[in-house]
Amino acid sequence: MKVLAATTALTLSLASSLAAASCDEITFSDVGWTDITATTAATTVVLDALGYETDVKILSVPVTYTSMAAGDVDVFLGNWMPTMEADIAPYREDGSVDTVRANLTGAKYTLAVNKAAADMGIKNFADIAAGILGAGDAGTGQTPVRQGRAYRLPWLGTAPDEREL
Repeated sequence: MKVLAATTALTLSLASSLAAASCDEITFSDVGWTDITATTAATTVVLDALGYETDVKILSVPVTYTSMAAGDVDVFLGNWMPTMEADIAPYREDGSVDTVRANLTGAKYTLAVNKAAADMGIKNFADIAAGILGAGDAGTGQTPVRQGRAYRLPWLGTAPDEREL
């Protein structure tokens, strides 16, 4: 329910900004990240219901900002700050791209593992840093190495497995 409320608030905020600018068609950039694809899709459904025509372009982050500056893209919902500061700064400084508002405050992205990986001892970045990274076997997903063992990473779609080095 929180996601729906946040999406609705973001969409209504966006719609009022776009209405003031007399936009009938709104072009979004989707950089292919799952969260941005979902947020963009939900926003376009609401805007379509409000009578706007929407278009979604699949673009890289650099092409997104260049396209926004050129007027080819209107909205990008994936500006993760402060990580993307270097990407947006030149456009913000020249006035061609503006941040309307933050849609998530206090959000962060970091390491997340499933139970099988946590059971192998990978619970935080220190656990990874305590070992060494090995080359592993090509295509097996084996890279983190701790205490003389190579771990097959279950979140890469391989079965949990370990072997002596």
